[in-house]
Amino acid sequence: MSETIADSRVKGRVNISNIPYTEKGSTTSLNIYWILSIAVGSPHRETAYKFLRYCLSARMDKLLTMEGGIGCRRSTWNDTEVNRTVPFYSALEGLHASAREMPRMAEWPQIAALIDGLMMNVIETDKPVEQLTREAENRASALFTPVGS
Repeated sequence: MSETIADSRVKGRVNISNIPYTEKGSTTSLNIYWILSIAVGSPHRETAYKFLRYCLSARMDKLLTMEGGIGCRRSTWNDTEVNRTVPFYSALEGLHASAREMPRMAEWPQIAALIDGLMMNVIETDKPVEQLTREAENRASALFTPVGS
């Protein structure tokens, strides 16, 4: 939405990057953890499947992006019109080239909230990014530290 809504105050000043990591070549991306699915007990499986196929088409992925959502198809990332409107989309394929799946862990909701908070702090404060990242990392590490140690 930063690049597509008319009254955006950050248009032209948004970019993307890997989430900081310590293991060489082992990054991830927040763009990889949402899904559309059909509930196992759905009484309308055929209709739901047709809807998912429609939503996931190249045309709809591009439309989603042009309306401010996050498209996930390579065809969208490499589309000339999309890249003219949302310049950082051209970097998404490279970002995902070395991305791994999100970790499956009970602490993930808290870690995702910390990452969201980090992004908001980067936007809303004047603290150096390195300091904010270090603070978020310390809070994340505390999630894995046994109490009393």
